[in-house]
Parts: sequence; structure tokens; C-alpha cells
Amino acid sequence: MSTTMKYASLDLGTIEAICNKLGGLEGVRRFLADELRLAVPQFAVWRTVRIGVHKNLDTLTKALKKFRISDWALDILGKPAFTLAQTEEDISLCVATVKELTGKNQATTTEIFDAIKRIGELCPAEVGPALRESYLDQPKGEWLRVAMEPIRDSDGYPYVFDVGHDDDVLWLNAYYAYPGLVWDGDDRVVFRSRK
Repeated sequence: MSTTMKYASLDLGTIEAICNKLGGLEGVRRFLADELRLAVPQFAVWRTVRIGVHKNLDTLTKALKKFRISDWALDILGKPAFTLAQTEEDISLCVATVKELTGKNQATTTEIFDAIKRIGELCPAEVGPALRESYLDQPKGEWLRVAMEPIRDSDGYPYVFDVGHDDDVLWLNAYYAYPGLVWDGDDRVVFRSRK
């Protein structure tokens, strides 16, 4: 597909928003002349978790027994799409709000994950349980969604892990994450720092 064809599918509102973001027609001219560079947001490594510690699902679920685990999280833990790393590996994580990632007060799962892929990577699914197991000092009231390839539950709905601290209980939960689901700009998302 030619470049012209690819951009021809943009609607006028999107084109106008891009022009405005670049500072009008003069900004577009400067961008096309390579005189104007767009800043890509940078996020510092917030925390490191180790995956591959548990060699099978039994040892992982035993380690998680001291936490509250939702039925949805248990369901996706048992799916074939959830795998455990065979070797230990440290994963550097960043955390950001949806608004910091997308510049929007609301964004879809697809928009959020696309923004993450420009600056970092989606996490292996094992990061959700590993983060819950290691993040014992999580502030009360904080919930972090793990940016990962969603895993379909027993009913076929896609979920990602959600790590939270509610009413003095540390949770491993799961959050519904179909591609068009709209997330709030204040929702906090954990993703993998680019290697």
C-alpha cells in the first residue's frame, strides 16, 4: 500500500488534530522539512520484577495464597495462554497514567497499547502475579493494570491482570480489556521498559 493510500483513510478531524498538535500549517511545513522534532515521552524504570521463579502453576498459586485473588484472575492463570518463563529474568517496569501515555482523558485498550509499543513493550503475562508477589508496600487505594496481551477467560472475554491494594487487602485481580474498551485518563498502567 502506498503512503498516500495509507493516509487517505484519515478523517478530517484527525488531520486537523495533527496539524494543531504541530502548531498549524507552519508547524506541518517544519515537521516535513525535518526542522521540527516531536518529543517522545520518556518514563523512568519504576520497579523490577523477576519472572521464571516458579516452574509450574502449582508453586505459583501456592505463593499467591497470602493475597486475595479474584475468580477472573484465577481463571486466566489457568489458561494455556498464561505461561511461565523457563529461565529467571528481571523485567524492568514503568508506570504511567493513560493520559500520560496517550495525551487523552479517555483512550481505548488499543490506543493505550499502541502508545506503549512506541516507547516500551507489553509485559509477559507472568509479570502480573510476579508484581503482586513482590509489591508488598503498595499504597492503599492504588490499582495498576498490567499492559499485556489479554488472555481470554472461560467465557471468551479478554482480560489483563490488575494489581491492587484495597481495604488493607493486596489483590491480584483481572480487568476486562477488549480492544475498544475505554479506560479513564487517570487509570495507571504498568508496562515493560524497552530493552
